[in-house]
Amino acid sequence: VLAKEGWSVVGASVKTEIVPQYSTVTEEDETNPGHFVPVESTIMVPAFAVVTRGKEAMVVVRGTQSMADWTININMVPKEVTYYRGKDGDSKFVGQAHAGMTKGAEAIINLCGVGKMVDDLLLKGYSIKIVGHSLGAGISCMIAILLKAKYAEEREEGKRDDVPFIPSIGFGH
Repeated sequence: VLAKEGWSVVGASVKTEIVPQYSTVTEEDETNPGHFVPVESTIMVPAFAVVTRGKEAMVVVRGTQSMADWTININMVPKEVTYYRGKDGDSKFVGQAHAGMTKGAEAIINLCGVGKMVDDLLLKGYSIKIVGHSLGAGISCMIAILLKAKYAEEREEGKRDDVPFIPSIGFGH
């Protein structure tokens, strides 16, 4: 279907996956208070794809389709997020977002390589949109927010001249 419309797949995960986080997470040992033990740290990531056509690119995130996706949906504990306002992210404020969707977005960007893909596509002059349905809509919004934060911080550090406009388009029931 994608090829018929002229799209090429740059990267994808075709099902919801458990992705290991590459940082050490510890918690207190219940049998030995005051001592901490490492715990396996993983995160659920819904199916997604990065596709291109001409100089247009999209990151597409699938909506809820499996019980694994529901584990993302029900993780709705608030998670602190820094939001950047304005075209160039000149001001910021700290707010809260859905933890499951935020963690899914962070994993797609950082652990699944989409952040690097977006960086490369921007350097090549592509316009980028983040698109999703249902669960994918929430995660696509968070991807756009987190990418804007990344690029605004890089601009503040003098590593970028601009903050690229990367819209999120979500839809659902």
